[in-house]
Amino acid sequence: MKHRSSKSAADEEAEEELEEEEGDAKQADSGNKRSFERMLQKSGRGSIALVLPHPWIDQAGLKIHDRIFLKWQQDGSLRIAPLKQSDMERWVFVLDANQTTLVHGLGRGIISAYIEGFNKMKVTSTGGLSKEQYDDVIAHASKLIGLAVMGDAMNNVIIKCYLDPFKNDVPQLFVRMYSLSSVMLKDSLDALISFNQDSARRVAKLDSEIDKLYYLILRQLFTAARDPIISEALRIARPLNIVSDRTLAHLIEDVGDVCHNSCTKLLKYSRSGTLKAPAAMAPDLEQKAAVLRDTICSLYDRAFRAYSLTDRSAANMVIEDSRQFEKAVDDFESSIADSEKSQGILSYALAGELALLGRHCRSMGEIAFNRSIGVDKEDLLCEGIGIEEDT
Repeated sequence: MKHRSSKSAADEEAEEELEEEEGDAKQADSGNKRSFERMLQKSGRGSIALVLPHPWIDQAGLKIHDRIFLKWQQDGSLRIAPLKQSDMERWVFVLDANQTTLVHGLGRGIISAYIEGFNKMKVTSTGGLSKEQYDDVIAHASKLIGLAVMGDAMNNVIIKCYLDPFKNDVPQLFVRMYSLSSVMLKDSLDALISFNQDSARRVAKLDSEIDKLYYLILRQLFTAARDPIISEALRIARPLNIVSDRTLAHLIEDVGDVCHNSCTKLLKYSRSGTLKAPAAMAPDLEQKAAVLRDTICSLYDRAFRAYSLTDRSAANMVIEDSRQFEKAVDDFESSIADSEKSQGILSYALAGELALLGRHCRSMGEIAFNRSIGVDKEDLLCEGIGIEEDT
């Protein structure tokens, strides 16, 4: 019985034309030409196919199903470049538990391998992993996006990463990380000002999500640093931006840690009886604290926007306003009354968190300003900054 093809006559005709074009192109590419002319061909229903030069394919070491990077240039041309698999993706990172004596050394090794870009990690032990070692590996692996435990034996744990780096561009990851940290910031301040334990519990739960995004951003940045083509694919405008992106990721992650630590201590004091509801601040302190809360939330948002938009003027305002905010925090701390122990604990904890957050916002403004210096000369001159050759 003759098999009936599900393809339409038009599809089959398009495929025949494409095969003929490939044959002609292969014959034409046999020389040492470095410029080529191609005719676009129909492929399937409404799709357009382009046959790439075979010498270029061979030189790039490409094969069927390999990925290539396409970038639409400002002059209207299309740039095509191969996306090569890194050594970290091909190799297996092996941790020998018998040779590791560091506390949590296996778990931290998994995180380091993930950040470095390894897609497969193996933990081995000739005598078998202890329960503490096994739990340490699984606990740290659960902190990383895209990991799955494949081989799950006490003497041989295999972990694979199924993350597609090109579906997680760096700017979008930063937006997600900032959004979560912004929620943590407001909730943690509300928890300290109003002794709101529900807000404190929400902050404690969100910290692990911030850490996951932090490790993923580091993995993306390390991957981009090895290949400028991948850097472009991940929407990193300049290689030098990797340095400032690394600093920004650390600052946002630390904002999450600051909020988490404050709320963890509040809940701890509550359980121990050191703080008892109602433990709210005195009305005058609470009013000042609310103003500082609104100010730092706005400042944090402006700092992130200045960095994301490479806005030099906005970055400069963030730096100046951060300095003024730090002075306001000093004034708040000096006005804290010690008459009520519970109020003193909350007020001083709040003052310490606000002071650290203010310095982080100033740091974000500074790296945003520094990053903006890498723009075009003409733009710099408009801001009163000049670049000239040293004669």
